[in-house]
Amino acid sequence: MKRIKSIIPSPNSEPNPLRDRDIRKQLHGWLLERHQDDQDTNILHELPIPRPSARVDVAVVNGQLYGYEIKSDVDTLARLPQQVASFNSVFNQISIVVTRKHLHAVRKLVPAWWGILLFTNGAFKVHRNSKTNPQRQIEAGLHMLTREELFCIATTSIPGCFKKSIKKDLLIQKILDLGDESITQYQIRSVLKIRKSQYIDAIYPSSPSSSVPKSLGENII
Repeated sequence: MKRIKSIIPSPNSEPNPLRDRDIRKQLHGWLLERHQDDQDTNILHELPIPRPSARVDVAVVNGQLYGYEIKSDVDTLARLPQQVASFNSVFNQISIVVTRKHLHAVRKLVPAWWGILLFTNGAFKVHRNSKTNPQRQIEAGLHMLTREELFCIATTSIPGCFKKSIKKDLLIQKILDLGDESITQYQIRSVLKIRKSQYIDAIYPSSPSSSVPKSLGENII
């Protein structure tokens, strides 16, 4: 009699590897639930950090700026050292979101103030709480913004003093020259709060581009 090959998986077989999209969608919902009572919160995906160049997977903007970097089963940790340097320059607090595959390795690769969020069995477990990042730089935060966004901040702070053709680097220097870091950080967050997220088409149906409404000045004073 011909043998029929069993299609029942062995109890020792590996489950399907978790990919970015599997974790990202769950993370988005988890963050929405955590901040459901804060109407001032904006969640951004793939936020670019230009110096050094990197993109954080998810950023949460409210009274602070939080970064979440996902490392799925199919990701490597090769880019993590550069990402650490980039994210340390702008975020108040940062967490790395991992599966069990990377849990041991990331503890050696990220700073002690980074949080570690474990995604396992379809849920998130806080493996280590994040702490205040001591390496944040105001100039790096300004470089995250577009020239149009910087122009709105500059002209709100110093009305009528800038030509529309002014270069981005000069706008940043003019804002830094004002010397009030707390106000500038508030303005950076205010701009990011009204940005539209760059959604991932495979997960979220729309992918609107970032825009700055005419009323920006009212939100950043």
